[in-house]
Amino acid sequence: VRQKYSLQKKASPFNTSSQSEGIFFEDLWKGEPNEIVDPAKGFYREQVKWRIVKILEKTPGKVKEYSSSMKEHIETKMWDEQRNAIMENYRKELLEKYPHEIYAERLRDIDPLDIP
Repeated sequence: VRQKYSLQKKASPFNTSSQSEGIFFEDLWKGEPNEIVDPAKGFYREQVKWRIVKILEKTPGKVKEYSSSMKEHIETKMWDEQRNAIMENYRKELLEKYPHEIYAERLRDIDPLDIP
């Protein structure tokens, strides 16, 4: 699939988890091993990315027992969530403060799959 469709033909396969891919994970989990998942939309660094994925295998997640080594990871996750919430509130505040308009007619003919 990568050799035929990808712009990054030499990159190697990668693992994904529900935490790393957000809503994209739901589309992946619906697929069965050796099935090609049609263009799936997901977020990466606040941008929408389209992917065509071949499911190699599915391994259900395991619950990790809490350990002291997880403390830093948990703190980082909490700080990230707090920062994201603050930024989202700030974005909403800016959108309310400054008038804006979306020109739907200009976007109508843009094919998101054809954007380089």
